[in-house]
Parts: sequence; structure tokens; C-alpha cells
Amino acid sequence: MKKVVGILTVLLVIIGAVVIIVLAKNTPKNFSEEYRFPSATWNKMNFATFAFDIPDSYVGKPFAIYIEMVHSPIIQRDKMLVNLNIYSPGGDTRVSEHQVHFKNPEGKFKGDVIDNIFTMKQILRRNFVFSQSGKWKFEIEQRSELYDFTGLESMRLVFEEMR
Repeated sequence: MKKVVGILTVLLVIIGAVVIIVLAKNTPKNFSEEYRFPSATWNKMNFATFAFDIPDSYVGKPFAIYIEMVHSPIIQRDKMLVNLNIYSPGGDTRVSEHQVHFKNPEGKFKGDVIDNIFTMKQILRRNFVFSQSGKWKFEIEQRSELYDFTGLESMRLVFEEMR
């Protein structure tokens, strides 16, 4: 009887280890970095800059790139034009233009609200693939007609591995 219990215990441990390894291998790779705006204002001349050291294991995998904005209700516009500038370790540059919408078509702020501070998330790119490992740099450039865009607390650039 003790021998059977011992064998079953060993089998359960082996099965548990295999399950943990499989789950760990299939866990999506998500990462992000935050940029805080001084005085809750984004000056047009100040780019929000993010840098990530991309390992070999991320190369060739598709990621969705999101922008997450935290803002107050005194934000000046319903939407804002931004450029996403991407710089690879090999010196390649990619630039894309995007509109960040703070409000839905009904005129209500998008996202979650806590203590009158709103957090909204919007996708910028789908199926973005890192072509090489190394230090990647991302800049978000404020392109609205306002020199100072007030009401912004912070911004987060979020990468989520796509399945």
C-alpha cells in the first residue's frame, strides 16, 4: 500500500511539473512603461520616450501596442493627434500617425474613472513584430494644434503578445 501511495505521489509531482512548464511557456509576454506629464501638461516639444531591451525570445512574435492615458475631466479636446516613432537597434525608423479618442461618440469620457480621474486604453498597432533583439526606442509625439495639452496625468505604452 505504501509503495502504491509513493508511486502515485511521484506521478502527481511529475504531472504537476509538466503542467507548470507548459503554462509558463504559453504565458503571453506583456510589458509596459509609464511616462508622467509635469504639471499635468504635455508640451508639444516634449516627446514621451520609452525604451525596452527586447530579448531573443520576443523576436518574430506579434504584439499589440496600446496607449493608456490617465487624464482629468478638464482635458481640452475630445481627441488628440499623435505620432508613434519606432527606432530599432539596427537603426531603422518607423513612423505612424494616430488619433487618440478621449470621448466616445455620445460625448462621454472613455475608460474607467476613479475619483474623477479617467484611464482609457486605445490600440495603436496590431501585429507589431520585433525584427531583432536589443534596445528598442519608442517616442510618442503630441501633434495637436495646442502647444500645451493640459489635463494629462500620465501615459503608458503597453505591449501585449497576440495569440
